[in-house]
Amino acid sequence: MMRAVLCFMFFVLSVGSSPATTGKSACDLCGATLGNRYWVDESGSHCYCENCFKTAPRCQGCGTLVGKNARKIRGSYLCRECLKGRPVCADCGLPILDRYFEIPGVEEKFCDRCFEDHPHCRFCNRPYDPKRVPSQDGLFSCPRCREKAIRDSDEVRRIFKKLDIWLRENLELDIHHKITLSILPTLDDSRDKPKKRIYAELGEFRRKGDRFTITVLESLPEETLYETLAHELAHAWQAENPVPNQRLIVKEGFAQWVASKVLKEFRFENSLKRLKTRDDLYGEGYRLMESIERKNGPRAVFQFTATSR
Repeated sequence: MMRAVLCFMFFVLSVGSSPATTGKSACDLCGATLGNRYWVDESGSHCYCENCFKTAPRCQGCGTLVGKNARKIRGSYLCRECLKGRPVCADCGLPILDRYFEIPGVEEKFCDRCFEDHPHCRFCNRPYDPKRVPSQDGLFSCPRCREKAIRDSDEVRRIFKKLDIWLRENLELDIHHKITLSILPTLDDSRDKPKKRIYAELGEFRRKGDRFTITVLESLPEETLYETLAHELAHAWQAENPVPNQRLIVKEGFAQWVASKVLKEFRFENSLKRLKTRDDLYGEGYRLMESIERKNGPRAVFQFTATSR
């Protein structure tokens, strides 16, 4: 989140002096002839009659008085100069007046009203107008993620097999149990009302005896699907290398670390950035594993996960 600095212009009341001394004979806003009482801005380049000074709106950006050429945005005004180069909200399309929000892995900026009032995509966390983009089957996602959704279950299974092979060959993440892949329209929480800045559960791993099952939500965006499958495959490896009463930060940190390797390999840079900058236990756990790898190499991450509580 960033805040803009607002600089307001100062005005000086001139009483009894001739307008001719300022080089102005008429109000710069309404064109009325200046009398003995008029206002001059701090630069001395603009003069205003008393009526305009008291009634005309002021620019939200610089504080100068504005007229018909100013743009009104949600009850506030911006002059032409302050409109130049001002960021535009990616949700509502309006120039951002002061505060804006940024989301890790997302290039666009969002005004405070859209970010605070609108639901957020359960996949990329972008806010979106629910009136323009209604939910589909109770699942809340933005137009971009809907466009990238993989709806073909055969394609999901193909990606699952590809990732299983890649993880075995490149990370030596060997899983000996047969894994059943389940693709469902909803998980336990997937039809809840959208929650702002909350990371949704998009997949899960379960073990029942010797039966391993990975479940993912259907119609996931491609990069989210890769990340979710890698995360759950890491949990399957942990199930074969269990540590009693292991802390959640270790379990989820390892799964996030494995997912980061997949995102990097397949060049899903935006999702990788979001993963690395998460501000919850998952993000903290990833950074723990990343620090271990940086000091002692990737095999040290496996050893730590297989032995640490």
